[in-house]
Amino acid sequence: MYKYFNKKLPSNFVNYFTDLNSIHRYDTRQKTNLKLYLPRTRTKFGQKALLFSGIKAWQTLPIKLTQKKEVHSFSKAVIQYILDKYK
Repeated sequence: MYKYFNKKLPSNFVNYFTDLNSIHRYDTRQKTNLKLYLPRTRTKFGQKALLFSGIKAWQTLPIKLTQKKEVHSFSKAVIQYILDKYK
């Protein structure tokens, strides 16, 4: 998800995810928070797919982490966040 927002994914994945602000044009609190549209799934198997689980995991991260500019600093911050969460 980090690479999607920083435009570092291969061209195959450019249209794989849908930004929340492209679903509707209303000014909401979530519009500027790097949120993606979470598709509905009919089965538990669908919830394990990258399209669902990746978005779900990304949206649980604090905004301060998702706005990191470098991959290395982002990955270190996520690891630290997870370790602090489960202490």
